[in-house]
Amino acid sequence: MRVKENLKRLGVVGALAAAASTTVLTGSASADVSKVCSGSYFCNWTTGVTTYVQYVDAMKGTQLDGKYGYFQVFGPNGYLLTGTRTTVNTQRFPIRKSFPLRGLICIRYFEVIAGQSKEWGTPACTTIPI
Repeated sequence: MRVKENLKRLGVVGALAAAASTTVLTGSASADVSKVCSGSYFCNWTTGVTTYVQYVDAMKGTQLDGKYGYFQVFGPNGYLLTGTRTTVNTQRFPIRKSFPLRGLICIRYFEVIAGQSKEWGTPACTTIPI
C-alpha cells in the first residue's frame, strides 16, 4: 500500500513539474525542470531558465518516508538555504536568483534523531544552465 501511495505522489509531482515547465516566467522564455536523485533517498527538481533558478523542490524517497529532518539547498559562492524540520515528504525552496554557468545547485537531507543530525545519501546536484 505504501508503495502505491508513493508512486501516486511521484506521479502528481511529475505532473506538476511538467506543468511548471510550460509556465511563462518573463517574456517568451519558459521554465525548464532538471531532476537529479540521490538513489532512493531524495530528489532535486530545479526549475528555472538558463542561469536563473526560480525554485527547488526537494522530495523524499521511500527510504526516508515519515522520517523527521530537514533539507538543505546549497550552491555557488556559499549559497545555503536550510528547510524547516518536519516529517513532510516534499518542500519547495524559492530561490529567485541567477548563478554562474557550470555551477551546481544541490540538496541534501538530514534526519534529526535525539537532537543530532544524520545526513542520508549523497547530495543531489543539478547543473547551471538548467
